Amino acid sequence: MSTKLLRLFVQLNSTGPAVHFSEGSPISVTTKAVFEELDVKAKLELDGFEISSHVALPQLLIVAEEFLKIHSGKPKVWIGHLHGWWYIRALFLHQKILDGRSLTIAGSIGTVVAAIQSQFDRFDGDNELKTLWCAEISDIHLYYYDIVSAKVALAKAGESSGAQFYTTGKERLNNSCKM
Repeated sequence: MSTKLLRLFVQLNSTGPAVHFSEGSPISVTTKAVFEELDVKAKLELDGFEISSHVALPQLLIVAEEFLKIHSGKPKVWIGHLHGWWYIRALFLHQKILDGRSLTIAGSIGTVVAAIQSQFDRFDGDNELKTLWCAEISDIHLYYYDIVSAKVALAKAGESSGAQFYTTGKERLNNSCKM
Protein backbone atom coordinates (compact mmCIF):
# COMPACT_ATOMS: atom_id res chain seq x y z
CA MET A 1 0.00 0.00 0.00
CA SER A 2 2.68 2.49 1.01
CA THR A 3 4.80 1.90 -2.10
CA LYS A 4 1.72 2.38 -4.28
CA LEU A 5 1.07 5.71 -2.55
CA LEU A 6 4.67 6.78 -3.13
CA ARG A 7 4.58 5.77 -6.77
CA LEU A 8 1.33 7.67 -7.28
CA PHE A 9 2.85 10.72 -5.56
CA VAL A 10 5.86 10.58 -7.91
CA GLN A 11 3.59 10.08 -10.91
CA LEU A 12 1.47 13.10 -9.97
CA ASN A 13 4.46 15.33 -9.24
CA SER A 14 7.20 14.19 -11.55
CA THR A 15 6.92 11.46 -14.12
CA GLY A 16 3.32 11.68 -15.27
CA PRO A 17 0.98 10.87 -16.86
CA ALA A 18 -1.64 12.92 -15.07
CA VAL A 19 -4.07 11.01 -12.87
CA HIS A 20 -7.75 11.84 -13.03
CA PHE A 21 -9.66 10.88 -9.92
CA SER A 22 -12.81 8.96 -10.60
CA GLU A 23 -14.53 5.95 -9.08
CA GLY A 24 -12.27 3.43 -10.87
CA SER A 25 -8.95 5.21 -10.35
CA PRO A 26 -6.18 4.21 -7.90
CA ILE A 27 -7.53 6.80 -5.49
CA SER A 28 -11.23 7.46 -5.66
CA VAL A 29 -12.86 10.86 -5.36
CA THR A 30 -13.89 9.95 -1.79
CA THR A 31 -10.34 9.07 -0.74
CA LYS A 32 -9.04 12.27 -2.33
CA ALA A 33 -11.59 14.25 -0.30
CA VAL A 34 -10.43 12.55 2.93
CA PHE A 35 -6.78 13.27 2.06
CA GLU A 36 -7.58 16.92 1.55
CA GLU A 37 -8.69 17.09 5.21
CA LEU A 38 -5.15 16.26 6.45
CA ASP A 39 -3.14 19.21 7.80
CA VAL A 40 -0.32 19.22 5.27
CA LYS A 41 1.58 22.12 6.82
CA ALA A 42 1.75 20.50 10.25
CA LYS A 43 2.92 17.17 8.86
CA LEU A 44 5.31 18.17 6.07
CA GLU A 45 6.84 21.54 6.90
CA LEU A 46 10.00 21.00 8.95
CA ASP A 47 12.79 23.11 10.39
CA GLY A 48 11.13 26.28 9.11
CA PHE A 49 11.08 25.06 5.51
CA GLU A 50 7.84 25.16 3.55
CA ILE A 51 6.65 22.72 0.93
CA SER A 52 6.54 23.84 -2.67
CA SER A 53 3.21 25.26 -3.75
CA HIS A 54 3.44 23.13 -6.90
CA VAL A 55 3.21 19.80 -5.08
CA ALA A 56 0.07 17.86 -5.97
CA LEU A 57 -1.66 15.84 -3.27
CA PRO A 58 1.16 15.82 -0.67
CA GLN A 59 -1.17 13.84 1.58
CA LEU A 60 -0.10 10.73 -0.32
CA LEU A 61 3.40 11.27 1.02
CA ILE A 62 2.15 11.80 4.58
CA VAL A 63 0.21 8.51 4.63
CA ALA A 64 3.02 6.57 2.92
CA GLU A 65 5.59 7.87 5.43
CA GLU A 66 3.40 6.85 8.37
CA PHE A 67 2.83 3.32 7.05
CA LEU A 68 6.51 2.87 6.24
CA LYS A 69 7.64 4.22 9.61
CA ILE A 70 5.54 1.57 11.34
CA HIS A 71 6.89 -1.30 9.24
CA SER A 72 10.52 -0.18 9.04
CA GLY A 73 10.82 -0.60 12.81
CA LYS A 74 11.12 -4.38 12.53
CA PRO A 75 14.90 -4.75 12.08
CA LYS A 76 15.09 -8.50 12.75
CA VAL A 77 13.07 -9.27 9.64
CA TRP A 78 14.60 -8.64 6.20
CA ILE A 79 11.27 -7.34 4.87
CA GLY A 80 11.53 -4.69 7.60
CA HIS A 81 14.71 -3.50 5.93
CA LEU A 82 12.96 -3.29 2.59
CA HIS A 83 10.28 -1.21 4.28
CA GLY A 84 13.11 0.84 5.77
CA TRP A 85 14.57 1.38 2.31
CA TRP A 86 11.20 2.58 1.03
CA TYR A 87 10.91 4.76 4.14
CA ILE A 88 14.24 6.38 3.21
CA ARG A 89 12.88 6.99 -0.29
CA ALA A 90 9.74 8.58 1.18
CA LEU A 91 11.81 10.79 3.48
CA PHE A 92 14.03 11.85 0.59
CA LEU A 93 10.97 12.70 -1.50
CA HIS A 94 9.74 14.70 1.48
CA GLN A 95 13.09 16.52 1.54
CA LYS A 96 12.87 17.28 -2.16
CA ILE A 97 9.52 19.09 -1.82
CA LEU A 98 10.84 21.41 0.91
CA ASP A 99 12.41 24.75 0.05
CA GLY A 100 15.59 23.94 2.05
CA ARG A 101 17.64 21.08 3.47
CA SER A 102 16.08 19.75 6.68
CA LEU A 103 18.41 18.45 9.38
CA THR A 104 15.45 16.60 10.90
CA ILE A 105 14.95 14.59 7.73
CA ALA A 106 18.70 14.09 7.30
CA GLY A 107 18.87 12.66 10.82
CA SER A 108 15.91 10.35 10.24
CA ILE A 109 17.43 9.10 7.00
CA GLY A 110 20.79 8.57 8.71
CA THR A 111 19.24 6.45 11.47
CA VAL A 112 17.49 4.12 9.03
CA VAL A 113 20.51 3.98 6.70
CA ALA A 114 22.74 2.84 9.57
CA ALA A 115 20.40 -0.02 10.44
CA ILE A 116 20.08 -1.20 6.86
CA GLN A 117 23.77 -0.70 5.99
CA SER A 118 24.82 -3.09 8.75
CA GLN A 119 22.67 -5.76 7.09
CA PHE A 120 24.18 -5.12 3.66
CA ASP A 121 27.70 -5.27 5.11
CA ARG A 122 26.95 -8.83 6.32
CA PHE A 123 24.93 -9.84 3.25
CA ASP A 124 26.80 -11.83 0.61
CA GLY A 125 23.82 -12.27 -1.69
CA ASP A 126 22.44 -10.11 -4.47
CA ASN A 127 25.16 -7.79 -5.80
CA GLU A 128 22.69 -5.87 -7.96
CA LEU A 129 20.65 -5.02 -4.88
CA LYS A 130 23.80 -3.92 -3.02
CA THR A 131 24.82 -1.75 -5.96
CA LEU A 132 21.42 -0.08 -6.16
CA TRP A 133 21.43 0.51 -2.40
CA CYS A 134 24.88 2.09 -2.44
CA ALA A 135 24.08 4.27 -5.47
CA GLU A 136 20.88 5.59 -3.86
CA ILE A 137 22.64 6.29 -0.57
CA SER A 138 25.45 8.06 -2.41
CA ASP A 139 22.90 10.33 -4.09
CA ILE A 140 21.42 11.21 -0.69
CA HIS A 141 24.85 11.94 0.77
CA LEU A 142 25.63 14.22 -2.16
CA TYR A 143 22.35 16.08 -1.66
CA TYR A 144 23.43 16.90 1.90
CA TYR A 145 26.98 17.81 0.75
CA ASP A 146 28.55 14.81 2.50
CA ILE A 147 31.15 14.08 -0.17
CA VAL A 148 33.22 11.67 1.94
CA SER A 149 30.26 9.38 2.70
CA ALA A 150 29.13 9.61 -0.93
CA LYS A 151 32.55 8.42 -2.11
CA VAL A 152 32.48 5.53 0.38
CA ALA A 153 29.03 4.48 -0.88
CA LEU A 154 30.18 4.74 -4.50
CA ALA A 155 33.24 2.62 -3.72
CA LYS A 156 30.96 -0.05 -2.22
CA ALA A 157 28.75 0.16 -5.32
CA GLY A 158 31.86 -0.38 -7.42
CA GLU A 159 32.91 -3.40 -5.36
CA SER A 160 29.54 -5.06 -5.73
CA SER A 161 29.11 -4.25 -9.43
CA GLY A 162 32.65 -4.54 -10.73
CA ALA A 163 32.52 -0.93 -12.00
CA GLN A 164 34.43 2.18 -10.98
CA PHE A 165 32.47 5.30 -10.07
CA TYR A 166 33.88 8.79 -9.63
CA THR A 167 32.67 12.05 -8.21
CA THR A 168 34.06 15.35 -9.35
CA GLY A 169 33.33 19.01 -8.89
CA LYS A 170 34.16 19.75 -12.51
CA GLU A 171 32.36 18.75 -15.64
CA ARG A 172 34.37 16.56 -17.93
CA LEU A 173 33.48 13.97 -20.51
CA ASN A 174 34.04 10.65 -18.72
CA ASN A 175 33.37 11.58 -15.10
CA SER A 176 30.37 9.45 -14.14
CA CYS A 177 31.10 5.79 -14.70
CA LYS A 178 33.96 3.76 -16.05
CA MET A 179 33.48 0.07 -16.65
